[in-house]
Amino acid sequence: MTKIEGFEFKGGKTGCLLIHGFGGSPLELRWLGERLAENNYTVIAPLLPGHGTSYYDMGRTGWRDWHRTSEEAFYRLKHMCDNVFVIGLSMGGAIGLSMAAENGFSGVVSLAAPLFINDWRIKFLPILRYILKYPRGGPPDLKDVSKRKEVFSYKRVPMRCVEELLTSLSDLKVKLPRIKMPVLLVHARVDHIVPPKNVEVIYILVHARVDHIVPPKNVEVIYNLLGSQDKRLVYLDNSYHVVTVDYDREIVKDEILKFINSKR
Repeated sequence: MTKIEGFEFKGGKTGCLLIHGFGGSPLELRWLGERLAENNYTVIAPLLPGHGTSYYDMGRTGWRDWHRTSEEAFYRLKHMCDNVFVIGLSMGGAIGLSMAAENGFSGVVSLAAPLFINDWRIKFLPILRYILKYPRGGPPDLKDVSKRKEVFSYKRVPMRCVEELLTSLSDLKVKLPRIKMPVLLVHARVDHIVPPKNVEVIYILVHARVDHIVPPKNVEVIYNLLGSQDKRLVYLDNSYHVVTVDYDREIVKDEILKFINSKR
C-alpha cells in the first residue's frame, strides 16, 4: 500500500486548515486543497494519529490525539498567515467546530459534520465494545462509486474509537453556542452516516441531501445551536457523505471560496 501522508501548499497570507474524517485520510481533501492552492491560499492538511495505516493503530489513539494534531497544524498556519479558516469533513468538521469555541479562526467550514451517528448499533455500544472490538465498516459513502478508489478508509473500525467520538460529540453540543465566528455548513440531503438534522447546529455548513453516514438532520441541529449570527447552510442534491470527492465537489469548492473571500 502506498504510504499515506498529510500535505501542504505554500501560498499567500490566508491559510486553510483541512481536517479529514474518522477512519479516513487527507486523500479525501486533496482535490479541494489543490483548488485552494490555485487561488493562492496556504493549505495544511495533517494526517491524524492512527489514520492511514491500520485500524489497530487507530485503536491506540483517540479524540485528544486527533484534536491535538489539528491544533498543532492551526498554530503553524497562524504563524504563517494573517487569517486562518478551518475546513473539516465529517469528524474533521466536528474537530474544527470544537476548536472554534476556543481559538480565533476567521471562519469555519463544516462539511457533513456529525452531532449524532445514524447507526442502530450505537445504543448497544457499551456491550458491543467488548464483543465486537473491530466491526466491519462499509465502503466510502459516495454516490459516484467510481471515486471510491481515490479515497482511503479502514475496512474495520475500533469500537473504542467510536465511543471516544460519541463522547466528544456530546461535548461539542455544549460548545456550539460559544462559537461566534462566521460558519458555513454543507451537507448532503441524503447522508447514510450523518443525518442532515445534525447540520442545523454549525456555521457555514455544507451537507449532501443524501448522506448515509451523517443524515441531514445533523446539520439542522448544529445550525440552530450555533452562537454565530453569521451562518449559512448549503444542501447538496447529488452527493452522499464524502462531499469533497462526490459529484457536487465543484459546488463545495465554489461555496468555500465565496465564503473565504467574503470574510478575510
